[in-house]
Amino acid sequence: MFITKIYSFILVISFILSVSAQKPQVADTVEQNLRKHVEYLSSDKLEGRRTGEQGATFAAGYVSNMFAQYKLKAGHRGTNGKPNFLQPFPYVAGVNLGPENLLRIVPADSANENKMEIGVNWMPLGYSQNGDIAASQVVFAGFGIVSEGLKYDDYAGLDVKDKIVLVFDGNPDAGNPHSEFGRFNIHTKASIARDKGARAILVIASESDFKSDRLAALSYDRTLGETAIPVVALMRSHGAELLGAGNEKALAEIERSIAIKKDTTPSVQFKIANPLNATARLKIDLAKRQTEAYNVIGILEGNDPLLKNEAIVIGAHYDHLGKGGQGSLAVNSNEIHHGADDNASGTSAILELARQFAKEKKNKRTIIFIAFGGEEEGLLGSKYFVNNPVWPLDKIVTMINLDMVGRLQGKLTIG
Repeated sequence: MFITKIYSFILVISFILSVSAQKPQVADTVEQNLRKHVEYLSSDKLEGRRTGEQGATFAAGYVSNMFAQYKLKAGHRGTNGKPNFLQPFPYVAGVNLGPENLLRIVPADSANENKMEIGVNWMPLGYSQNGDIAASQVVFAGFGIVSEGLKYDDYAGLDVKDKIVLVFDGNPDAGNPHSEFGRFNIHTKASIARDKGARAILVIASESDFKSDRLAALSYDRTLGETAIPVVALMRSHGAELLGAGNEKALAEIERSIAIKKDTTPSVQFKIANPLNATARLKIDLAKRQTEAYNVIGILEGNDPLLKNEAIVIGAHYDHLGKGGQGSLAVNSNEIHHGADDNASGTSAILELARQFAKEKKNKRTIIFIAFGGEEEGLLGSKYFVNNPVWPLDKIVTMINLDMVGRLQGKLTIG
């Protein structure tokens, strides 16, 4: 099987490289086609081809039309049984606040209860699970991290069953991009809390200005999905009050003291001098904005009676970053990110390969051309294809992915 894969790979790469050795007029046609595809896909009209937005749908339609023009076989069958080049997959474009979100925290001294205003001093995380949690005791659990390998346990000696856990955002090794604690994100903390029996998590924000804190942005995590239990972000000053700290400076001291545990033996524990004696009641009501995104799949059947049952996939993602924002290097941008290289170039390459292979019809194995959606959001389209294949996975002998091939500068990286 390994030899078959390498042989197939060499055949396809040889075909790609043969373009440069063709007659001048043929090479000119190839260049014109590639330029035409790149110019359309990276045009202002498509507005950066962000998954879930109109520009990405236009791009999918363009690739679909090209596959039809080259007389490829549509790779997907819809619920109506009709063939289609477009393989839809579910996509959460974002979340909206429902009408019933609620947080009430009653401290030990109920006279000091704060009025909780959503978006002002608290916010459900956009990727939180919905839930209605009755008034429950609040228990402080440091950063909310447990790791046997790192010999670190914020839950040591705590009983959090049927309670709500209060934790700091981040980890005890903040500022170290190479820290092993870096893997403990909100999703991981929520899973740990659930496994300990907790009902929900209150996360103390990192920023003093709550509205500028990342947890207040109501963004949805398309890669990891929902948290295991409901999670809300809490203004830093309210976290200080719950922990009996006089102000945010004192809260920072508590945070630093807990972080020291990472450099001590497991027997060293940090505890708040007095129990919190606070309760919290919360309800999270988030509505996902669902839309469809698409993979575009065209199939060119092989001409060998036996080998045509095996397939080579040639793929590229066609989506990009829209107008910046989350996931881009320009988080606060409103400018179109055209994505000519990433990845209009790879998409154009598979279109031209599809045209030439379809014209020659010399492929012994079946070739499946796929333009994937949702790559920039976490490989969503390719994951969906693997879980919903249009060809038996054990009969796919090779996959060639073309990504950012517009500026190779004489070098081809194969990985």
